[in-house]
Amino acid sequence: MSVDNDPWNLTEVGASEIVDLTQRPLDVISFDWVHYFSAHWHNRLVHFPVVLVCVMAVISLSFWNGDRRYWPLFKLLWGACVLTLTLAVVTGQSQLDSFLEGAMVSFAGWHQWGGLACTLVLTLAYFGAVFVPNWTKGAYRILCVFLWFNMLAVFVVATLGGVLNNS
Repeated sequence: MSVDNDPWNLTEVGASEIVDLTQRPLDVISFDWVHYFSAHWHNRLVHFPVVLVCVMAVISLSFWNGDRRYWPLFKLLWGACVLTLTLAVVTGQSQLDSFLEGAMVSFAGWHQWGGLACTLVLTLAYFGAVFVPNWTKGAYRILCVFLWFNMLAVFVVATLGGVLNNS
């Protein structure tokens, strides 16, 4: 390898470049940590309920034949999913303004209303499941199918969010 193409060859580096390289870590101190920590909560929160919906859909397969061993865990995951989806909807409203003009306005609308619909459906179903003490085998099967369709809807909504995030 020639000396000209060697990225580690520092023979041509002057004193000012070395000072710049040593000062660069100090720029982190002047970084606005409060803004960075408080901004974009939607993007941080939304991945957790998406994973929970996937895990719940897989667990729901055990309900197909009436196996209820995982029902307490399932309800706990469902409650966590509802809570984090609600927080994701609320925090997503703060990022909506940046998409209200331009080509992404229809993606933003579909993402917003699709996310809200998934959240409302899962929330209403959750409260229905918590307050109904005895479920039949058929009800568990309906829940299984419902969660798989909801998981597909969440994937569509998440894909729209990914398009918005990368626009």
